[in-house]
Amino acid sequence: MIEENSLRVAVHLEQAQVKCCRLLQRHSGSLLLLFGTVLLLNGMQDVALAQTGEGIFDDAACVLGQEVLTKEYGAMLSAIAGLLAIITSVMGAFKSAWALVFVTVGTFTFPQIVSELFNIQEGCGGG
Repeated sequence: MIEENSLRVAVHLEQAQVKCCRLLQRHSGSLLLLFGTVLLLNGMQDVALAQTGEGIFDDAACVLGQEVLTKEYGAMLSAIAGLLAIITSVMGAFKSAWALVFVTVGTFTFPQIVSELFNIQEGCGGG
């Protein structure tokens, strides 16, 4: 009697295992898509929070906007990009010249654009 019950349980477990394997094979693509989406959403949550202008992004944007691009590095970058724009336009690569002109203008307009887009205050000290 006990052997019959254990045999029935074993058969039912084997059938359940076969059904589970078939179900996984049938829906494996959807399950992998769902699993990947969950991983991406959890992994990119901190990146998405950087758009609020708080925390580490706020500090990095302040340093980049007020201490790097508006001083000697920004002037050097603008001068080099301007010279390269002239050289590439002489050689006939006008698309490259426009890209370099945008880099030159971007070094001067970066602090204003970032402060408008991410609501960063003028002093960058939190006030």
